[in-house]
Amino acid sequence: MLLSTVAEIKRSTGPVEIERKYQQRLIRIAANTIGRDLGSISAELEDRFSRLPLPPGFSVRLGGQSERQRDAFGSLYFTSALAIILVYMVLASQFRSLKNPLTIMFSVPMGLIGVFWALFLTDTTLSTTSFMGIIMMVGIVVSNGVLLVEYINELRRQGLPLLEAVPRGGRVRLRPS
Repeated sequence: MLLSTVAEIKRSTGPVEIERKYQQRLIRIAANTIGRDLGSISAELEDRFSRLPLPPGFSVRLGGQSERQRDAFGSLYFTSALAIILVYMVLASQFRSLKNPLTIMFSVPMGLIGVFWALFLTDTTLSTTSFMGIIMMVGIVVSNGVLLVEYINELRRQGLPLLEAVPRGGRVRLRPS
């Protein structure tokens, strides 16, 4: 039996290797970032890909460092929210009060305003490293807040009224070292 009876032979080109992930064909396109941050490049690519007319059954997705950065930020957001809740619970048990920990936790947004201004003024992007720095800043702010509130409470236990204890506590605890 001849091959020509069951098939037609033509010369053509095709991929050397067919890559699959989760039983779907995959085409990888690689690029390096030069002169811009990964976040802005990823956002621009996703915007352009969303306007690209794709045939049915096709999709475009960013992977590699973009995917890892997206996963890392998701983990950091979850970790930050969990840390805030846990810190509040620990402070509430330490102070045996719900009001004092709230006072301390409301100082965190003031620190975040300073962080975002510093990032803006230094033209630094929000990266994994800067996000970890923000988490450290929150810890420092909470620690300073605990010391300040505890000192004010000590002044109140000594008999000072609240309206005198707060300014005095601020003058003593907020001075530069």
